[in-house]
Amino acid sequence: MIEGLLSTVNAPELQLLCLKRADQHRASAEQLGKDLNTSRGKKKNRRKESQFADEETQQLIDRHLNKAKELEFIANHLEMKEQYRLNRDELCELGIIAADHDFAPADPYDYDPDDIPF
Repeated sequence: MIEGLLSTVNAPELQLLCLKRADQHRASAEQLGKDLNTSRGKKKNRRKESQFADEETQQLIDRHLNKAKELEFIANHLEMKEQYRLNRDELCELGIIAADHDFAPADPYDYDPDDIPF
C-alpha cells in the first residue's frame, strides 16, 4: 500500500524534468547577472542601499546556479530502470506544481463588519 499522495515517475522522465528545471535556474541566473551588470553600469555614485541590493542579487544568482548543479547531479545519477515516487515538496522543487507559499493568502482582516452575526 502507498501512503500519502505520491506521484510515480520513471527515471528517464525524472531525468528530463531535472535537466529542464536546471536550465530554468541557469536562465534565471543569467538574466539576474545581466540586470546586475546593467545596474552597476548605470550608477557611478553608488549608495550603500544599491550595494546591498547588488549583494542580494549576487546571492540569488549563486543560489540559482547551485540549484542547477544539484538538479543536474541528480539527473546524471538516477537508476535508469527504476521508478521514483515524488511527494509534493519534490514536485515543487521540479517546478511541476507551485509551492503553497507562492499563493497569496487571504487577508484575515478583509471582512465586512456588518457580516458578523453577533
